[in-house]
Amino acid sequence: TEALGEKLGREARAGQIYCLSGDLGVGKTVFTKGFAKGLGITEHVTSPTFAIVNEYEGRLPLYHFDVYRISCEEEMEDTGYEEYFYGEGVCLVGGVGEGVDSCRCRLDYDREGLHQG
Repeated sequence: TEALGEKLGREARAGQIYCLSGDLGVGKTVFTKGFAKGLGITEHVTSPTFAIVNEYEGRLPLYHFDVYRISCEEEMEDTGYEEYFYGEGVCLVGGVGEGVDSCRCRLDYDREGLHQG
């Protein structure tokens, strides 16, 4: 999972948005750590569960969202997500549910591994 994240991080381009979904403990943060490594980010990467978004600087800025606690469109707008989504960095958005259609690439995790949707 981390190796795949690192590979995608090396290939990442500004403006990409990846949505990560899956149960707790299936590897979303491990994937994100690898992705950050692929972007040349050396600082410690953590889940932004309470912060909503963590920002990291590397070859490209990485914006790591956890929208699990976002319950409505207005709350999402309050995060200022458009500045991140349409900026010069790459966004990884965790905690997304079914039916998310704004993501350019969706990665679903389960106990059997990673599935691209």
